[in-house]
Amino acid sequence: DFDQQKPALLPGFTLHHVGMINAARNPVLFWKVLHDLCNSEPGFSDDLHIQFTGRADFHVIESLRAHGLDVHLRIVDQVSHREAIRAMQASPVLLLLLNDAQDIAGRIPAKLFEYMASGRPVLSIGDTSGDAAAIIKESACGSTASMHSEEEIRNVVLDMYRRWKQNDLPAAKNINKYSRKEAAKQFAEILDSIQSTADKT
Repeated sequence: DFDQQKPALLPGFTLHHVGMINAARNPVLFWKVLHDLCNSEPGFSDDLHIQFTGRADFHVIESLRAHGLDVHLRIVDQVSHREAIRAMQASPVLLLLLNDAQDIAGRIPAKLFEYMASGRPVLSIGDTSGDAAAIIKESACGSTASMHSEEEIRNVVLDMYRRWKQNDLPAAKNINKYSRKEAAKQFAEILDSIQSTADKT
């Protein structure tokens, strides 16, 4: 689904969420940290851009406004899948927001795999011990901070911001195993193994 010729990156330190954001994935503490960094970290307010491509719940927009971040926000309405892919490839940092739910540890958003394939770094706000966080760590495609830890969020955002300034943001590795081709191969091997066991019995 991804073109080899990548588009130019969006300007500034853009945190870009592609897809729908519902109220259950509104990272209020994350917005607070961004607000605080705008007031404390030199240059951060000038460099920060927040972009939503796709629908965002009213409560999410209101949270941004309450933290004075609406001046950094750009909203692009729903786009085609092809345009969404191009938007991911143009993102300095891709924002992955996970639901605040009891079963979040086992949830892996399909969006994560598209984010990984884009080759752009991922900033995930959610559960740091769940499956999604494990994949991000294994593939070295970004960083994860707990949605409930202001300190973790601050440290991760500052680290990515400073690395962005040095043009040293992480690039995904070890992601081929998550491609459709590789997944089909693994599935075929499982079926072959089942067939082989059945033939022996």
